[in-house]
Amino acid sequence: MNEERAGWLFLRTCREHYVPELIAAMSKQPTLKGTLEAFANQLQTRSTGAKVYLQHSANSWWLVRDKAGVNEPWFKYAEMFSVICMAEVLRALTNDQWLLRVLVFKVKTGTTFLVYPL
Repeated sequence: MNEERAGWLFLRTCREHYVPELIAAMSKQPTLKGTLEAFANQLQTRSTGAKVYLQHSANSWWLVRDKAGVNEPWFKYAEMFSVICMAEVLRALTNDQWLLRVLVFKVKTGTTFLVYPL
């Protein structure tokens, strides 16, 4: 399967199945920050070795994902799914007030291998 087809499959799977299940399983929080922390905790129970957390840096909060296996053949697909999933969670939690217009994935060498609009 090529990267573009995988990306669209991941997007559809996240939007239609995975994100609604994640959000339904999360406890309700009064702030977006609290909700993202609940999201990170929910992922800890579902993910194989990935760590998702909020980090404050440069006067902003960042949603960070760490995952081992950067040299494994499956890694870029795991990253594609994760970034798409995180973007879809943000979109769903903000009732489409937060939108990512274009998503670009790069390989370790810095060359772009996939660009597509969400």
